[in-house]
Amino acid sequence: MTFIIYHLSVFIRKKSVFIFLLMSFMCRAAVAGGLFIYADSHKYTSKKQPPRYWIVGKTKRPAPKGVHPEYAEGKPDGRLTGWGPCRGSLILSFPCKKGLKNVEGKDLFIWHFGRKTLKVYVSTDKEKPKNWHLIGTLSETKGSPIKQGFEFGDLDGVFYIKIVKKSFGFGTGHFIDAACGVECVK
Repeated sequence: MTFIIYHLSVFIRKKSVFIFLLMSFMCRAAVAGGLFIYADSHKYTSKKQPPRYWIVGKTKRPAPKGVHPEYAEGKPDGRLTGWGPCRGSLILSFPCKKGLKNVEGKDLFIWHFGRKTLKVYVSTDKEKPKNWHLIGTLSETKGSPIKQGFEFGDLDGVFYIKIVKKSFGFGTGHFIDAACGVECVK
């Protein structure tokens, strides 16, 4: 009987260590960005915007014409929406009932690439976004999309982001792959 109890206790300890390691790994994944809240709608984006798209590894220059704001929804997947030489804006919303939370550090991330800087605004209006607050600009990049972070400043409960391209001209294209917040307000 002692033999069975001994082996049973060893088995339970090994299983506990395994569960502890698994929980530690999952917590690190959440901190590393495994639980981002990705944009899931482009309801308030104009039906004509953005008028170009880009598929990483497949699209050749110049970027093809085609209205695909839905390419900016969900996780980064290499399907991007944006602008060539024209101007415009893209409005995305998030699936948080009380909006995105203002956390310590970066509150919002956008995967993008292209030339010229684009302005990034947020709105705390729950129903229809009307009031916009500038939180920064997307930097110029070359090659593949990069992830750029932004802070909400003193805003909390952000429901929408708006990315605006004001410049016009050839060689000024910029494309958005995804946008996400870090945490929902509880």
